[in-house]
Amino acid sequence: MHHDIEEVLKVTKRYEEKTRKFCQPIMTSFGINQFYHAKITQNGRWVGLNTNHDWAEHYFAENLHLIDPLLVHPDYFPKHSFVINDIDNMDVNLIRAEAIKKSRIHFNLSLINRVEDGVEYFLFGLTSSQSMQRNKLFNEIPLLRFFVKQFKWEFRKLYAALEDLSVDINTIIGPTFRKPKVAIFPEPITRRLIL
Repeated sequence: MHHDIEEVLKVTKRYEEKTRKFCQPIMTSFGINQFYHAKITQNGRWVGLNTNHDWAEHYFAENLHLIDPLLVHPDYFPKHSFVINDIDNMDVNLIRAEAIKKSRIHFNLSLINRVEDGVEYFLFGLTSSQSMQRNKLFNEIPLLRFFVKQFKWEFRKLYAALEDLSVDINTIIGPTFRKPKVAIFPEPITRRLIL
């Protein structure tokens, strides 16, 4: 595992209990067992915060970050939120299967925010892939956006510390960071649900 990533994981590990406690209401209400926030800047700096530290350690120890198509330059991110299950990509499928096997995480919804220096995304994992559980999550996107805003406010000091520990993901990932092999992102959720 890359030294800089190890440093980020050490810091976030110290906050694991506090982040899980803060997230408990939405975890209980929606069956969420993983909440992940990542930020990627235009110059290739990455930082992430994960409520499921065991999964985060496994993800990096197994070098899944090297094949993760979500670790790309912000220019390649969609301007809309998306559903991970709608992505038809071999690497995404491999990571998804590993998350289910290792931590019973069923990746689902990702909310996207464009920020001044890049993009941030918030990924919600569920305890199952049942359609009723997924639909409950999709129907409460405004509430989830409010939760994200409150989460960022509550952990603003942690985020300030993490900014100083941001990792040069551009160097770690290599050429596919700036030039992905294929476009993977599906159509916007709103259009998909209306159709």
